[in-house]
Amino acid sequence: MEKRFECDRTALRQSRITFWFYVVSIPIIIFLFLLPFIRAGQFVFSPYSIVYIGIILYLIYAGYRSMLVMNSIKHSYCAVEGDRISGVSTPDPYKKAIPFELDRRDILGIGKTTVSAGGMRSHPALVINTADQKIVLLTIEHVDELKQELDKRETQE
Repeated sequence: MEKRFECDRTALRQSRITFWFYVVSIPIIIFLFLLPFIRAGQFVFSPYSIVYIGIILYLIYAGYRSMLVMNSIKHSYCAVEGDRISGVSTPDPYKKAIPFELDRRDILGIGKTTVSAGGMRSHPALVINTADQKIVLLTIEHVDELKQELDKRETQE
């Protein structure tokens, strides 16, 4: 019987809110940047223009990074079926996730950690250490239940 642990829906919802905050903020700041041009009919380059351009570039950058985090959270899962464990490892939420499949006897240790997602935001993660890789399961639902499932099977051997 396969037990499947998906991403935490609360973390996914929070990452979507963050992403949409940046997406909605970009047109507002662009409108405020262009408002003097709309009113006066001519564009005057000033120190405020540099600040607005900096804010717009930061919002685009932060929006892109929040989209990467949102996709990493959305694709995270872990499936436990007998002695086989499979899922998606996300050691860095800004890089591509890596699918994995391993045998239960390859596990050397299991622990919990937090993965930084920029600024002051971090997400909980379960770490499975093997001899040749470190598997990070980002924002998996029921982390304690998954950890107990892996520990329980480990002690039965």
